[in-house]
Amino acid sequence: MRKKILLGALSLSLLGSTLPSYSAFAAEKQNTLNVYSQGYNVSLSENLIQTADQYVVVEENKFVLKDEKKLKEILSERDFEIVNNLVSQANNNLETISGANTAVVGNSVVVMPKDVSAKTISYAKASEGKRAIKFHWWGIELWLTKTDVRAIVKGGISGGAAYLGSIFGIAGAVAGAVVGAIISEYITGVPIYVKYTYGNKYPPIVLPQ
Repeated sequence: MRKKILLGALSLSLLGSTLPSYSAFAAEKQNTLNVYSQGYNVSLSENLIQTADQYVVVEENKFVLKDEKKLKEILSERDFEIVNNLVSQANNNLETISGANTAVVGNSVVVMPKDVSAKTISYAKASEGKRAIKFHWWGIELWLTKTDVRAIVKGGISGGAAYLGSIFGIAGAVAGAVVGAIISEYITGVPIYVKYTYGNKYPPIVLPQ
């Protein structure tokens, strides 16, 4: 009986020793997402994105509202404020990738893997999937290869964010939020596509490419 009690106590002790690492990981992930979502606590509809999108341009690697007067006539005061705030926040995010290899495509900014020329930008699929990240005024689209996904999941929030920084030059809360979405919605063994919409109360979309 004494042996059983000792074994039980030892098992509980070992179980307890594993809990802090999991709790720390969960807390780290939640804190990262909280930091990144700060200021995005609005409900951003697809209809609002489509309406405002034609009034947003990229100038000198910054999102700019063109013809604000007309946009104000089309949108409600609240919706215009939402769009204006998100454009401002999106520009703050772009500042974190100021040293990255970028190219303007339409009214978005594409960050390419290091050592890839802007002149050769392409979304052609390789056997492992394509690799690119696109910043919009409303959110982020990300494409990662199978190798990328495995490395990110293995590295966790901190290691995964560092990995994204090594291939795209992005860092901080932007990388952390993307990694958090990948880890929570990981699809085994396939290249993935992530759509992260600022202000959306729903989780990021993670799909196979």
